Amino acid sequence: MTRMAATKILQAGLICLTMTNMSCGEEKNSNAAKTHEFTDSLVSLRNRGKDLRDEGRYDEALMLHNDGLTLAKSTGDTCEWVQALNNIGTDYRRMGMLDIAQEYHYEAWRMCEESADTCRTMRKNRVVSLNGLGNIYLTIKDYVRADSAFRQALAGERELGSATGQAINYANIGAIYNAQGNYKEARRYYEMSLKMNEKDSNTLGLSLCHTYLGNLHEQAKEYDMARQEYMTAYELIKDSKDKWHTLEPMMALVQLGLDTGNMAEAEAWLKEVDKEMKGLNSREHESEIYTLHYRMDNSKGLYREALRWYEKAKAMEDSIMDQDKNNRIHNIGISIERRRQEMILARTKSELKAEKSRSTFWLWGGVILLTVSVLTVGLMTYVQRIKAASMKALQEASGMREDFFTNITHEFRTPLTVILGLSGEMKEKSDNEEWRSKCEAIYRHGNSLLRLVTQLLDIAKIKSRVGEPDWRHGNIVAQVKMIAETFNDYAASRGIELAVEAQGDIDIDFVPDYINNVVSNLLSNSLKFTPTGGQITIKTASDGKLLTLAVTDTGKGMSEEEKNNIFKPFYSSATGNKGTGVGLALVKQIADSLEGKITVESTEGEGSTFTLTIPVRKAVKGVRKLNPANYDMAQAKTEAMAGLDNGNSTEADMQEDLQEGMQGNQQRKVVLVIEDNRDVAKYIGSQLSADYDVAYAVNGNDGLKKAISMIPDMIVSDLMMPEMDGLEMCSKIRSNEEVNHIPVIMLTAKITEADKLKGLEAGVDAYLPKPFNADELRLRVAKLLEQRQVLRHKYSQAKAAGKDIKDITVVADDRQAMATMEMADAFLNKATDYIYAMLERYEVVSVSTLAEKLNMNARQLHRKLTAVADITPNTFIMNLRIRKAMKMIEDNKSIPLKNVAFDCGFSEYSHFTKSFKSIVGVSPSEYGKEKKI
Repeated sequence: MTRMAATKILQAGLICLTMTNMSCGEEKNSNAAKTHEFTDSLVSLRNRGKDLRDEGRYDEALMLHNDGLTLAKSTGDTCEWVQALNNIGTDYRRMGMLDIAQEYHYEAWRMCEESADTCRTMRKNRVVSLNGLGNIYLTIKDYVRADSAFRQALAGERELGSATGQAINYANIGAIYNAQGNYKEARRYYEMSLKMNEKDSNTLGLSLCHTYLGNLHEQAKEYDMARQEYMTAYELIKDSKDKWHTLEPMMALVQLGLDTGNMAEAEAWLKEVDKEMKGLNSREHESEIYTLHYRMDNSKGLYREALRWYEKAKAMEDSIMDQDKNNRIHNIGISIERRRQEMILARTKSELKAEKSRSTFWLWGGVILLTVSVLTVGLMTYVQRIKAASMKALQEASGMREDFFTNITHEFRTPLTVILGLSGEMKEKSDNEEWRSKCEAIYRHGNSLLRLVTQLLDIAKIKSRVGEPDWRHGNIVAQVKMIAETFNDYAASRGIELAVEAQGDIDIDFVPDYINNVVSNLLSNSLKFTPTGGQITIKTASDGKLLTLAVTDTGKGMSEEEKNNIFKPFYSSATGNKGTGVGLALVKQIADSLEGKITVESTEGEGSTFTLTIPVRKAVKGVRKLNPANYDMAQAKTEAMAGLDNGNSTEADMQEDLQEGMQGNQQRKVVLVIEDNRDVAKYIGSQLSADYDVAYAVNGNDGLKKAISMIPDMIVSDLMMPEMDGLEMCSKIRSNEEVNHIPVIMLTAKITEADKLKGLEAGVDAYLPKPFNADELRLRVAKLLEQRQVLRHKYSQAKAAGKDIKDITVVADDRQAMATMEMADAFLNKATDYIYAMLERYEVVSVSTLAEKLNMNARQLHRKLTAVADITPNTFIMNLRIRKAMKMIEDNKSIPLKNVAFDCGFSEYSHFTKSFKSIVGVSPSEYGKEKKI
């Protein structure tokens, strides 16, 4: 195979490669319009140059590819830069300038190796540069380097999945074997190339493969098969504009004719070759064609002509490859190999360094991990010891707390015994109904406190497991019914239906005290929150393994927060539902001690169901039978009532038991007592009723409504109440124009500095801690009312003198009162504006019309004005009408006085003069004369 035939492989590949038109700049998602414009120009220059090269116009192709290289450098487009280098290298190879071509292909390969860009186009560029270098080495017969370059290129094409690329490199490797005389391997690689070309339907590649196979047949003297292969190759490419490759099968047919002595055939094809060669500037082709003419003339005996053709062929061959060029190509090849070896060495050193770094990292990591593990084990050991010591200390502290708790509850019982005994005795012996009622309240609250103390003691016992529970065997359904019976009277008095449902008798082992506590507390809880006309049902059932006791009511229900916290000790609902938080906590302790569970299901506004589930015990050895006769019904009923009748009342209860101390005396101040405990409210009222009219409300919501309705002079309120607590009620009072002037005294057991600050923010005037002293209560009420009276006087004087209320001096403790006066001043200014506006429109100004404007009734307006300005509505209106008259006279001294009277709302002049003189001290005419002087 000739030099020229070897170089055809890469040239065919370069034409047939399916190069993407998308540059790497596009692959990096550049969105600048200018970059797109440059990219379009680069692609155009590249493709037009390739077309010119195929037509044999190498100089023009080289010029376009050089322009593309310059443009690629200016835009920094590495992919187009490398493609331009490879195209220029191919241009020079076809022109026979192999040394220059090698430099361009090498530069392209170097840039690909050093670039971090791994896009498909860049990887394809690397393969093309290797093909170019391999074909140069093949041309100068450096088969070792050529084979290395082609095999690297083949591996790259396999990664890219390019069938055409693989076909090119199979053919290139086959050319090396052909040049070395290994025709068997050459044929194998040519056939692999042929299959790949068929896979991609690559016409040019198929044509070249048939040419190469024909060459193998020709060398094997298989001339007919060689001619057939050459003709197949020619038929595939004869219509192509690629003159360079079209010449391949044509020159092969000339060569075959000469080798077989078929001179006519050879001469005919040689003429066709000469025609095709016109305009094609290819030194390699020219050298081949000159050699064919030499052989043709030599076979004809035209020796002079043959010699001339031989000399031209030799000169052309020498121009393509002289010794200097050959040496330069070898030197560059050595540089390329050295460069490649240096890169491999550098990569190896880098990997070795990285491996050392990894080894060092894992070594130090292991040391650190071991150290951390040792420290962790030591720390965990230390923590375990500290935890054990803390647990021991906690257990000791818990034991001490429970011992203290047990002892203190026992100590409570001593004074309670005296209180209950003496109050009971006084109640029975007293003939005075009022004192009997007071003794009854003492006895009732003493029982409530005793029940609370007993439950606290029970919790301590169960939690600390002090003593053994008294197990008995008997009918638990009967026990539950007896407990429920103690609540029947109370439920009936409230109009609540109480029922017990059971599947029949259930004989099991149980602790009577535990069951009594569970049922009593669950029933007490349901009765507290079930309204009149509601229903409470107790259900008991057993499946032989578990006993289920459920208490269902149609009460107010619970929120999610309440359900999640209801069994926690001392939990108090944020909704204001008052309770100790002990009863249900005791139920939970009992359920846990019996290895059972207590659950609650509840929907707000619909009711709740508490369900106790405990394991069934039957006929355990040593358990005594339950004797129902030992159940003290009277005592149980007393304890049940102690849990229910603690003085908490509905509004109906309050109105029934408390007489509103309203005597209808306008001179007496009105005090509104807001307290949900009937006995406490009654006690407060008894302390104030001698000096004040007393009204009552059962909660904050009810209290707010009554305050707006009656506008009292003072409010005494509890802090913790259902529906609306005292602080929320106070905030609403301060934001209501009708009642924001009313002083508020708050009764509470929460008396910390933080609680006081919250109260001041809500507008509370004074706090009284529970239990409070009756003398202090009376003194607080009297002083607050007195302070307000002083402020009203100062306010009236300031207004009369035309001063601002900010000039009024108050003591530090009366800042809240001053804030109230500022709100009162705003109210009076508003009322004044309404009166003047009505006078301007000649509307009738009366107490009822003014009250309507202020969204009040006449009574509320009277109470409001009397409280904030110590003046009646009629007097207030008259003062403003006379004030307007004075202003009109001052502004216009010649104005007719009858006109003034009419403009100020007086229908009769005599009434005007009389009213004017009573307020100003002189008649309107005299006032006008004084102002004229």
